[in-house]
Amino acid sequence: MLGPFASVKRIVIGRPFSSDRLARQRLPKRFAIPSFAADTVSALAYAPDEIILTLGLSGVGLLALSPWVALAVVAVMAIVVTAHLNVIEEFPGGGSDFVVARTTLGPHAGRLAGAALVTDYVLTVAVATSQAGAYIGGAMSALAPFQTGIAIAIVALLALVNLRGARESARFVSLPVYGFIGLIAVTLMWGGIEAVRGTLGMSPQAGSIPEPGEGAPAALTAIGGILVLARAFSSGLPVVSGIKAITNTVPVFQPPKARNARITLVISGALTATLFVGVMVLASATGVSLSPRQAGGARVSEAIPVLGQIAEAIFGPGAIMAIAMLAMATLVLCIAANTAFTGLPVLTAALARPGYVPRVFAARGDRLVYSNGILLLAALAGVVVLATGANITLLIHMYVVGVFTTFTIGQFGMFRHYTKKYRLAVRLKERQRYGRKRVVSIVAAVCLTVVLLTVATANFLLGAWVTLSAVALMWGVMTIVSRYYARISSRLALEKNDDCGRWPIAAPAPLDGKDPTRGIVLLTQLNRPAIHAIKKAMSSPHLSLQAVAVRTNDSAIDKLSSEWLRREIPIPLRVINSPYRDLLAPLDDYVRSFTRTYPRDAVVVYIPEYLVGHWWESIMHNHVLRRVTTRLDKYERVSICPVPWDLNDPEHSA
Repeated sequence: MLGPFASVKRIVIGRPFSSDRLARQRLPKRFAIPSFAADTVSALAYAPDEIILTLGLSGVGLLALSPWVALAVVAVMAIVVTAHLNVIEEFPGGGSDFVVARTTLGPHAGRLAGAALVTDYVLTVAVATSQAGAYIGGAMSALAPFQTGIAIAIVALLALVNLRGARESARFVSLPVYGFIGLIAVTLMWGGIEAVRGTLGMSPQAGSIPEPGEGAPAALTAIGGILVLARAFSSGLPVVSGIKAITNTVPVFQPPKARNARITLVISGALTATLFVGVMVLASATGVSLSPRQAGGARVSEAIPVLGQIAEAIFGPGAIMAIAMLAMATLVLCIAANTAFTGLPVLTAALARPGYVPRVFAARGDRLVYSNGILLLAALAGVVVLATGANITLLIHMYVVGVFTTFTIGQFGMFRHYTKKYRLAVRLKERQRYGRKRVVSIVAAVCLTVVLLTVATANFLLGAWVTLSAVALMWGVMTIVSRYYARISSRLALEKNDDCGRWPIAAPAPLDGKDPTRGIVLLTQLNRPAIHAIKKAMSSPHLSLQAVAVRTNDSAIDKLSSEWLRREIPIPLRVINSPYRDLLAPLDDYVRSFTRTYPRDAVVVYIPEYLVGHWWESIMHNHVLRRVTTRLDKYERVSICPVPWDLNDPEHSA
């Protein structure tokens, strides 16, 4: 019988999937391309606007350079795509540059790369949903004051969709993304034909360049011009940042995973680059202009977005294609954050395995997705949207610093990786191959360092400092968590040659009229607290005693079983399968069956209990005792016996 919370969860998220359905949750390329291209393609709905808006501060002079800024962004994309083809080939397990940095440069670099990636994913959601809210507010003036609320509602909707499973979210985004790409492609082709014929129209707002005093002086110094170009360049880099999602989520692809991920990466990069350059060239040819004004301390524009102006120039004001373009752009912006909801949970799971974040983020939920990572992303993105008031210009200045920090660290790691392989290679062809890849990695690392410094310098006072501070703070938190897990693991772990000591021999079960008891020791791993719980159970008189482990994680239970046999622990171990990765339901079923088999006997369930010294330490643990006690409290003849172990004094149990 499901409780109220479980019933609501079942209705909202759906029935849980068994672990054997994991393969069916893998994404084929037809779903993977729109799912992972959503981030980069959606940037076409705001990156051109920010470039033109930024260049508009200089007057007419720098606007003519907008296509060249686009080509510079595309050059960066080519470097990132080429470099990350090697990352997927060498590290197909997912985790992207975080795994590269941790493996090749050490744990400190790994935590830095991971912190930068987490920050970028959060800002990806905040930027996309805020721009979607701005589009919706612009289309419906009655909703304009509720832009922040709209953005938060979109975040909540995306979280819900992703909690239902990877394939469900992929299906959700596929049609709108393909439709948006198709509309832009048709517009660009038709515009190209019109340009060749000499009949290409002009934007309705062509020539509306701000006069001196509207935004900035008409004439800039050389340094001022370079700074404006640098900011315009950084405003276009969101079209590159989505590349991270593909390299980070290789495990969600259908086999052959690495090959399909590489194909998806190339297609997504080439498609986005082509569309981006086409949009910027047509924007320049049709005289697209956005007149900036000051509102709440930020530059904003009341003009029709760039895509809308291009469509009106080609198809005419109020044309169906122009309306469809803006409507589809709004829809794609609503789901653009889906790449982050796909990528960040996989990243947090990778961060949890070595203990950089609480281990709860490594557990899959009912629908075979990393539910805790999805909920964390939704919460952090909501906080950022609220804190910035969904101000897209401010968010853009905060954006991309994180991901290019990760890209840069990752490529220095790849250079070190290939250097090691080059030195160990024996065959000439292998040495030549690794030599070429070394060159690619170091060139990419140097170029991305220049890009990172450019972005950080140009936007530092405008918001990049917030991102860099968040990365530093997150790195510090990850370091604290990592050291905590390392300390606890070293204290609790059983070394290979550790002697478990003498096993106690219990007195016979009492025959004085008291109910006879049968003992169960619940285990999740074999460590010092587990051995202590086993010994305590063995020292008590029971008619029978057994250890029980629930198979929620194959590798952990396999390790426990092998250690059990190797150490010759003198009580039987019963492993219960849990196809839905849940501890409580299989244990509940087993205890119910056990009590029915022995209806006259009481059952004592021994559970190791960790005693922590600080409140924050409790976040690091799964609270098995509390959850099991609540679940088994309904059985009259079943009692829970906690076996305390003080984590701050591991030599002596509490």
